[in-house]
Amino acid sequence: MKPPIPSNEGLRLATLAGYRILDTPPEPAFDEITELAAAICGTPIAMVSLVDESRQWFKAKVGTDVSETTRLIAFCAHTICQPDMLLVSDALKDGRFVDNPLVTGELGVRFYAGVPLIASEGLVMGAICVLDRLPRELDETQKLALRVLGRRVVDQMELRKQIQRQKMLEAERSSAFLISEDLLSISDLEGRMVEVNPAWTRCLGWSTEELTGKRWLDFVLPEDQEATLQIFARLRSGEPIKYFENRYRCKDGTYRWLSWSSHQLVEARQFFSVARDVSEHKREEIALTRSNRAWRLFSRCNEALIHAVTEKDLVDAVCRIIVDEGKFGLAWVGYAMDDKGKTTVPQAHAGLDSALLPEISLTWADAEPLCLTSRVIQSGEPVIIPDLEAGMDHRPWKSFERKHGLCGVVGLPLKEQDRTFGVLMLYQHDTLPLPEDELRLLRELADNLAFGIVNLRANEELRKTHDAVLAMSCGVYNSFSGEFYEKLVFSVVETLGAHAGCIAKFNYGQAKATTICALIGGELVENFEYSLDGTPCEHLLKDDICYVPEDVAIHYPRDIMLVEGNYQAYAGAKLYDVAGQAVGLLFLLFRQPISQRAFISSTLRLFAARASDELERIKYEKQFLRAQRMESIGTLAGGIAHDINNVLTPIMMSIDLLRMYVDDPDGINILDMVGASASRGADMVRQVLSFARGDEIKAKEMEIAPIINDLLRILQDTFPKNIRIESELQSDIWQIKADATQIHQVLLNFCVNARDAMP
Repeated sequence: MKPPIPSNEGLRLATLAGYRILDTPPEPAFDEITELAAAICGTPIAMVSLVDESRQWFKAKVGTDVSETTRLIAFCAHTICQPDMLLVSDALKDGRFVDNPLVTGELGVRFYAGVPLIASEGLVMGAICVLDRLPRELDETQKLALRVLGRRVVDQMELRKQIQRQKMLEAERSSAFLISEDLLSISDLEGRMVEVNPAWTRCLGWSTEELTGKRWLDFVLPEDQEATLQIFARLRSGEPIKYFENRYRCKDGTYRWLSWSSHQLVEARQFFSVARDVSEHKREEIALTRSNRAWRLFSRCNEALIHAVTEKDLVDAVCRIIVDEGKFGLAWVGYAMDDKGKTTVPQAHAGLDSALLPEISLTWADAEPLCLTSRVIQSGEPVIIPDLEAGMDHRPWKSFERKHGLCGVVGLPLKEQDRTFGVLMLYQHDTLPLPEDELRLLRELADNLAFGIVNLRANEELRKTHDAVLAMSCGVYNSFSGEFYEKLVFSVVETLGAHAGCIAKFNYGQAKATTICALIGGELVENFEYSLDGTPCEHLLKDDICYVPEDVAIHYPRDIMLVEGNYQAYAGAKLYDVAGQAVGLLFLLFRQPISQRAFISSTLRLFAARASDELERIKYEKQFLRAQRMESIGTLAGGIAHDINNVLTPIMMSIDLLRMYVDDPDGINILDMVGASASRGADMVRQVLSFARGDEIKAKEMEIAPIINDLLRILQDTFPKNIRIESELQSDIWQIKADATQIHQVLLNFCVNARDAMP
């Protein structure tokens, strides 16, 4: 059976190794104890067994020449897991050992009794054991003796360990000055080093000859010399110095942190000093301090992110916190502009006088030498340079960094999804590299800052949109006609920060438009017609939105308004009627470049839709007023028609009476003509009355020739004789579907108009 492993195995093995006893020669003290155990217990075999990681090794043994066995078959490997004696009366009857090679092999072990060797720490190092080739038992006296002998073995191990330690201490004391890892020195009362140990050379690189005869102060960093002189003054006064830290210059130009203890050797009139290199500890301490500082910085910036109301408030607060809490020399936020020069414009900074930052001229274009901010913006990844002097020999504003003592820099991208819209730049006054956890926090800080900026921009756009809608609700919707357009243009110009704004209607059939309302520099100007050719408005003939963020006057030099007004940007939207037909446009002009395309476009669409609604409302209002006028005319015409009908009725009755008294042909023709005219007049009166009542005129199929012939007779009798009337009527002319009276009146109007147009 495989022996178990103690739960404290690692610590047990380390303690065993500390005794330095494994594989050592036999020692009489251990041999005597082993012999005594065999004699008392009456067994042929006895051992002092020490169990290490893979074997049991016998420090002393009686009755066998074997010096060690594998741990897997060792009885003592089971004993070290016992709190007390392990007793195996007959190994062949014990399932743990029945197939053990020590039992079944040449040694033929049948009996085993072992007492664990428990060190002062409570850990088991091995066992003292007795073995026999025959089954047997131990009496109580033998068991007690074996336990006592086990304690004596441990005592011998402890004694041996103490003797070894004492010898080592004596050896160390004898050569401590030479072999000490600490920097030991003896110096005179002026601080000149009289004697130094080799640890000085190992630590600082200076030889013994280069150090002796020199003062401590000659090797102390200038920044630490004042504090060192104060400590030396206390030391000269007789006060022992138990702990003091300063930085010593190494031969290779670097420095090491040393912690000091020193006291005066009064009789020798010298100082004895012990220094220890604590550089790694100081670096860890500094790293921990910086890590804690980074967490405070991260927490404070997140608080600023939560409480910031405006984008400017946020970037100002973050830069200030980075300098105050993060102890950076300079922090600034810059935005990558989409202008022609691809400039990076600082938005906020902290750490230097506010007048200094304009000294920096930055671009994120592919220019040489490549600017640090350009590398961050183009790659979208952080750029870390612990030592600017070594890392970028050709950076464009090296003099600025040197002037203000900026040694290292961290550049972090500000991103919205995959687009880098700015940078967060952090400058240090030292060249210490940033720990990975601090860099990770700074990257998260930059991501959070970018999220906050984007979120505040969205909130600001939402607020502006809300204000714009509110302005239209409160002012524009209660306005009429020209006042409506004035308020609408004022609102959109104010909302989007434009200098000028116009609403215009397209001139159908021409590439021109006529303004309905024009606002320039806060003043309304008289409406005007202008050509769309060569202007950004021309794009609105086919596109819904036209957006020119910068240099609009350069792109459209033929547009006089843009050139003379020195405008930089343009944004316009097309107006539609309910049928989806383009009817006009709304456009804005800006004195500065613009960047918020989505917000400007959506706001323009909002105002353009409202302007389109008003145009449609005015059209329907005109149609309504026209209908009202027609209704009034119909009512008036109905009254007049009724009166005319009263006049025509006696005329038509008189014609019928006159036919009884007129016999000559001319008179009859006259009566026929008068009767026909009176009948047409009566028909016209009936149509007027139908119009007044809103009745629908009923058309019917008829021949046009009789109407024309009847009209010719009237014209020949009523037109001046110097006007010749000719007609050409085909015999197979088609029928028409119309009202006879209306057709007669239309043809008569044509002829009368032709007569009136003659000279």
